[in-house]
Amino acid sequence: IGVGEAGKTSLQRALRSPTGKTSPIRTDQRTIGVDLCPPWHLEGDGVSRIECHTWDMGGQDDYLPVHSLFISQRCLYLLVFRPDGHTSLETSAGDVITSAKDVQTSAEDVLEARLTPWLSMIHAHVPSAHVVIACTRWETPPEGMDLEEHQARVSALAE
Repeated sequence: IGVGEAGKTSLQRALRSPTGKTSPIRTDQRTIGVDLCPPWHLEGDGVSRIECHTWDMGGQDDYLPVHSLFISQRCLYLLVFRPDGHTSLETSAGDVITSAKDVQTSAEDVLEARLTPWLSMIHAHVPSAHVVIACTRWETPPEGMDLEEHQARVSALAE
């Protein structure tokens, strides 16, 4: 789950690919509604195998009400976001941010605004849900960024 053009479709295609890679998704190929992807398998220790079913959900505003219909127990949620400000967001202080590079705001505000609504929606339906948070389109962190501090912040948001 996540906002439109966060990289959800590319990530699920890469996870299912034998090479772990995928080609770029054009705007006209974006997910409309929900795509139920063919099952795929994760190989374990050579003996165990996990069958995975992926629901690739469109993240555009029109599709957001549909997300809650698919939230259930016995799922692992992959919350995908991109930190580059591709989509605007609102911080808890009510500030609208279009890009963390364009305004003087903390990385904590960006993380909170991008993740909290999704984590809240999942928690409202499944309080004990397992969520993996994936940041896309970010090759290297900005100079001087304390990754341990940000990992702790994300963990705090998830709690």
